[in-house]
Amino acid sequence: MAADLHSGVVVLAGRSEPTPALAAEVAALQSAGLRVEYVRADIADERQAQALLHEVRARHGGTDGIVHAAGVLDDGYLARKRAAQALGVLAPKVAGLDHLDRAHGAAPLEFLICFGSIGGALGSAGQGDYAAANGFMRAFAALRNGRAGRGERQGRTL
Repeated sequence: MAADLHSGVVVLAGRSEPTPALAAEVAALQSAGLRVEYVRADIADERQAQALLHEVRARHGGTDGIVHAAGVLDDGYLARKRAAQALGVLAPKVAGLDHLDRAHGAAPLEFLICFGSIGGALGSAGQGDYAAANGFMRAFAALRNGRAGRGERQGRTL
């Protein structure tokens, strides 16, 4: 069954309070005929990720796809970074992706797209933690596709 794109809703989630610039972007998308909402949620926090997906299901009946584009940059050589800095970079991509996947589970889903960076493959001076987080996303996609092949998850992960 083909989805009617005109009846769908794009739910944008982010850690930040909506800014006037974000409100203007959402309004521009809405004026183009899209239904767009912004929900404040930090997917690096497992409870917030669960609450986000629960709210989307309750308000819209389900989730057709997930686009994970979270990320934090905090450039600096790992040898000089405090653990909290590296964890702050890893959390949105690593924990956030895992939390979304666990919260969604085996419910119907057409796709999960993970946006990373070429830094995951090539690395970049001062971005070792960011490169590791992007590398994790690539490996996670392969792992999740294996789970989908066994019926433990649904949808293709890219």
